[in-house]
This record gives sequence, C-alpha cells and structure tokens, in this order.
Amino acid sequence: MTSFGDAAFLGQTSTKNVTGIASLPDGTGYWIVARSGALHAFGRAKIYPGKLPEGADITGIASSVDGKGYWLVASNGVVTALGDARFYGSLSGKSSSQSVVGIAVTPSGKGYWLASADGGVYAFGAASTYGSLTTQQLSQPVVGIAATPDGHGYWLVSSNGKVYNFGAAHNLGGTTSAAAIGV
Repeated sequence: MTSFGDAAFLGQTSTKNVTGIASLPDGTGYWIVARSGALHAFGRAKIYPGKLPEGADITGIASSVDGKGYWLVASNGVVTALGDARFYGSLSGKSSSQSVVGIAVTPSGKGYWLASADGGVYAFGAASTYGSLTTQQLSQPVVGIAATPDGHGYWLVSSNGKVYNFGAAHNLGGTTSAAAIGV
C-alpha cells in the first residue's frame, strides 16, 4: 500500500469538516477538500489557483480527466473549475431547497453531474440525465454520486447506505448497511 499522507497527519486545522477526496487519474496523488474550501494536495496532485465563491460551503471535488485541474461544488450548487477543468454550468441562481452533496464527471471531462440531498441529479455539458429520486420519499438523504466508467449512468448513495442505480449503472447488490461500509 502506497501512502501519500493525510491532512490529519500533518496537523492541518483547516481540514476540519473534510467533505471530499479526488484522485489523480493515474493514482499517483489526490486532493482532500474541507467544507471551508481548504484544499490539500498529496503525492503528485497540485493546487491550482483560483477564487472560491464567498461563504464557500464545499461539498465535493472531482478531478479533470488528465489530473491537471478539478471541480469543486458547494452546497448551493455553485461549481468552481480550477486548473484545466472547464466550467459547464451550475445551479447558481436556481431555486433549490436541497443542498448539493456531490459531483461526478463524464469520462471525456466535458460535463458533470451534481447530486442533491433529495436525490435530484442535474446534468451539465456533455452529461446526460438518466433519472433522479426527487419523486420518491427517501428515508435518508443522498450523500454522494459516482458515474459509470462509460458515462452512461450513475449511482446515488444515501446516508443509510442504500444505493440507487440509473442508466447503465448496474444494481450490484441492493442495500448495503451503513455499518458494513464503516459509516
């Protein structure tokens, strides 16, 4: 096992409330982001300059296809593209009562999906929408999204470990208990 380090080991106080991790596509490094927007790079990952929106409440991060940039998403749906990541849109200015909880990128890097706590999925750029959970009564909020390798589907996961599949994303076992995944 290769270890690049972690923010807790470095004693970084700015990493309280860590909300995401994204790896370089070749696995040689990663970024850890905190709710405040504090970002830490490990291994070969690099920090790219840019300005976060005022009062940033960062809830997710995703790497660009070549690892020379990344997207950050805030709970209000504002997307910030840094490095070579391109901006394709955000929920800024659109009314949504639910917090955005994650971001997933298309394989081409020419689009992304945002997921909200109520199971809403919003597609930007080359990303296609394959469905959402907004018409269902969820027992627990959605906390993350992951895209299929071919970009023709995605999974949503709720805080109780229930996984929902859309498009080409296969159901790989139904509900997983939160205890089984270490939550």
